[in-house]
Amino acid sequence: MKRLSAKSNNLQSLIKQAASRKSLEVLFDETLPSAFKGKFQINAFSQGRLTLTCSSAALMTKFRFSQEQVISMLNAKIHPERIEQIKIKVRPKGAFSNKAPIDTPSTPKHLSKKNAQILREEAEHTDDLKLKKILLQLARHTD
Repeated sequence: MKRLSAKSNNLQSLIKQAASRKSLEVLFDETLPSAFKGKFQINAFSQGRLTLTCSSAALMTKFRFSQEQVISMLNAKIHPERIEQIKIKVRPKGAFSNKAPIDTPSTPKHLSKKNAQILREEAEHTDDLKLKKILLQLARHTD
Protein backbone atom coordinates (compact mmCIF):
# COMPACT_ATOMS: atom_id res chain seq x y z
CA MET A 1 0.00 0.00 0.00
CA LYS A 2 2.97 2.32 0.59
CA ARG A 3 3.97 2.22 -3.06
CA LEU A 4 0.57 3.41 -4.23
CA SER A 5 0.59 6.35 -1.82
CA ALA A 6 4.18 7.21 -2.78
CA LYS A 7 3.19 7.20 -6.44
CA SER A 8 0.15 9.30 -5.62
CA ASN A 9 2.38 11.83 -3.84
CA ASN A 10 4.65 11.99 -6.89
CA LEU A 11 1.64 12.46 -9.12
CA GLN A 12 0.27 15.16 -6.83
CA SER A 13 3.63 16.90 -6.94
CA LEU A 14 3.69 16.79 -10.74
CA ILE A 15 0.15 18.15 -10.94
CA LYS A 16 1.06 20.96 -8.56
CA GLN A 17 4.18 21.82 -10.61
CA ALA A 18 2.17 21.87 -13.83
CA ALA A 19 -0.45 24.17 -12.31
CA SER A 20 2.26 26.44 -10.94
CA ARG A 21 3.98 26.61 -14.31
CA LYS A 22 0.71 27.37 -16.09
CA SER A 23 -0.08 30.20 -13.67
CA LEU A 24 3.46 31.55 -14.14
CA GLU A 25 2.92 31.51 -17.90
CA VAL A 26 -0.29 33.53 -17.48
CA LEU A 27 1.42 36.06 -15.18
CA PHE A 28 4.40 36.29 -17.52
CA ASP A 29 2.19 36.89 -20.54
CA GLU A 30 0.31 39.63 -18.63
CA THR A 31 3.55 41.51 -17.92
CA LEU A 32 4.81 41.40 -21.51
CA PRO A 33 4.48 44.38 -23.83
CA SER A 34 1.82 43.68 -26.48
CA ALA A 35 4.44 43.03 -29.19
CA PHE A 36 5.69 39.99 -27.26
CA LYS A 37 2.44 38.44 -25.99
CA GLY A 38 2.13 34.79 -26.94
CA LYS A 39 5.58 34.65 -28.52
CA PHE A 40 7.50 33.12 -25.62
CA GLN A 41 7.14 29.80 -23.86
CA ILE A 42 8.32 29.16 -20.32
CA ASN A 43 10.57 26.12 -20.15
CA ALA A 44 11.74 26.27 -16.54
CA PHE A 45 11.93 28.39 -13.42
CA SER A 46 14.58 27.39 -10.91
CA GLN A 47 16.89 29.17 -8.50
CA GLY A 48 15.88 32.61 -9.74
CA ARG A 49 16.43 31.77 -13.41
CA LEU A 50 13.51 31.84 -15.81
CA THR A 51 14.23 29.94 -19.01
CA LEU A 52 12.19 30.90 -22.06
CA THR A 53 11.95 29.77 -25.67
CA CYS A 54 11.12 31.96 -28.65
CA SER A 55 11.08 31.40 -32.40
CA SER A 56 13.77 33.85 -33.57
CA ALA A 57 16.97 35.57 -32.53
CA ALA A 58 15.50 38.91 -33.64
CA LEU A 59 12.59 38.48 -31.21
CA MET A 60 15.01 37.55 -28.43
CA THR A 61 17.14 40.65 -29.09
CA LYS A 62 14.10 42.95 -29.06
CA PHE A 63 12.95 41.39 -25.80
CA ARG A 64 16.31 42.07 -24.15
CA PHE A 65 15.56 45.82 -24.31
CA SER A 66 12.46 45.42 -22.10
CA GLN A 67 13.72 42.50 -20.03
CA GLU A 68 14.46 44.47 -16.84
CA GLN A 69 10.99 46.02 -16.85
CA VAL A 70 9.38 42.60 -17.33
CA ILE A 71 11.47 41.10 -14.50
CA SER A 72 10.50 43.84 -12.03
CA MET A 73 6.79 43.63 -12.94
CA LEU A 74 6.82 39.85 -12.71
CA ASN A 75 8.68 39.87 -9.40
CA ALA A 76 5.95 42.10 -7.96
CA LYS A 77 3.34 39.52 -8.99
CA ILE A 78 5.13 36.34 -7.83
CA HIS A 79 6.43 37.63 -4.48
CA PRO A 80 8.06 35.95 -2.41
CA GLU A 81 9.60 34.11 -5.39
CA ARG A 82 12.14 36.18 -7.27
CA ILE A 83 13.44 36.16 -10.84
CA GLU A 84 17.04 37.29 -11.02
CA GLN A 85 17.75 36.48 -14.65
CA ILE A 86 16.05 35.35 -17.82
CA LYS A 87 17.70 32.91 -20.17
CA ILE A 88 16.25 32.75 -23.67
CA LYS A 89 16.69 29.89 -26.10
CA VAL A 90 15.87 30.27 -29.77
CA ARG A 91 13.96 27.39 -31.30
CA PRO A 92 12.76 28.18 -34.83
CA LYS A 93 9.24 27.02 -35.60
CA GLY A 94 9.26 23.60 -37.18
CA ALA A 95 12.93 22.99 -36.40
CA PHE A 96 12.14 19.96 -34.28
CA SER A 97 8.84 18.83 -35.67
CA ASN A 98 7.90 15.18 -35.67
CA LYS A 99 6.70 15.34 -39.25
CA ALA A 100 8.24 12.99 -41.75
CA PRO A 101 10.40 14.72 -44.34
CA ILE A 102 8.63 15.48 -47.57
CA ASP A 103 9.64 13.04 -50.27
CA THR A 104 10.54 14.68 -53.52
CA PRO A 105 10.29 12.54 -56.61
CA SER A 106 13.74 11.44 -57.60
CA THR A 107 14.87 12.17 -61.09
CA PRO A 108 17.14 9.68 -62.80
CA LYS A 109 20.78 10.73 -62.79
CA HIS A 110 22.67 10.59 -66.06
CA LEU A 111 26.39 10.37 -66.70
CA SER A 112 28.30 11.84 -69.57
CA LYS A 113 29.50 9.33 -72.17
CA LYS A 114 33.08 10.00 -71.11
CA ASN A 115 32.37 9.12 -67.45
CA ALA A 116 30.42 6.04 -68.50
CA GLN A 117 33.43 4.88 -70.56
CA ILE A 118 35.73 5.40 -67.55
CA LEU A 119 33.39 3.27 -65.39
CA ARG A 120 33.36 0.48 -68.00
CA GLU A 121 37.16 0.51 -68.16
CA GLU A 122 37.44 0.34 -64.39
CA ALA A 123 34.93 -2.53 -64.33
CA GLU A 124 37.13 -4.46 -66.81
CA HIS A 125 40.17 -4.13 -64.54
CA THR A 126 38.57 -5.09 -61.25
CA ASP A 127 38.56 -8.60 -59.84
CA ASP A 128 35.64 -7.99 -57.45
CA LEU A 129 32.54 -9.32 -59.23
CA LYS A 130 30.06 -7.28 -57.16
CA LEU A 131 31.96 -4.06 -57.79
CA LYS A 132 32.24 -4.92 -61.49
CA LYS A 133 28.47 -5.41 -61.71
CA ILE A 134 27.74 -2.10 -59.94
CA LEU A 135 30.19 -0.16 -62.11
CA LEU A 136 28.61 -1.54 -65.26
CA GLN A 137 25.12 -0.64 -63.99
CA LEU A 138 26.28 2.90 -63.31
CA ALA A 139 27.84 3.12 -66.75
CA ARG A 140 24.41 2.49 -68.30
CA HIS A 141 23.12 5.82 -66.92
CA THR A 142 24.48 7.91 -69.77
CA ASP A 143 23.10 11.12 -71.31
